[in-house]
Amino acid sequence: MDVELRRWLPEDPIWLTQVHGNAVCDVDSAHSESALRADAVVAHNAGRVCAVLTADCVPVLLSDRAGSVVAAAHAGWRGLATGVLEATLAAMRVESGEVLAWLGPAIGPRCRDLLHAFQARQMAR
Repeated sequence: MDVELRRWLPEDPIWLTQVHGNAVCDVDSAHSESALRADAVVAHNAGRVCAVLTADCVPVLLSDRAGSVVAAAHAGWRGLATGVLEATLAAMRVESGEVLAWLGPAIGPRCRDLLHAFQARQMAR
């Protein structure tokens, strides 16, 4: 990790083995490498650093208004189609009206796979 970035963080980031699914790692209770096989990470304890890596997928950072829980999700079309954001919100254990979300840069509007997967999920409900 970049030394300049690390000096601003309270601890090293929790790096996931991202699998393009909907698994969420709770870093406050993760005790194994298999717990780090996920596409989202949530922390309820102060000082934890949640991170995801993205290329064309959407990085979604979440927090409650009080700042008592934070999360980061790697939201690619497969993860979105299988509910990675819904699973992340459930793992945060806060009322949905208390959640703030920030979307990072992602692929442009011509990504039809994402649109079709999301539409199929909505129709299945």
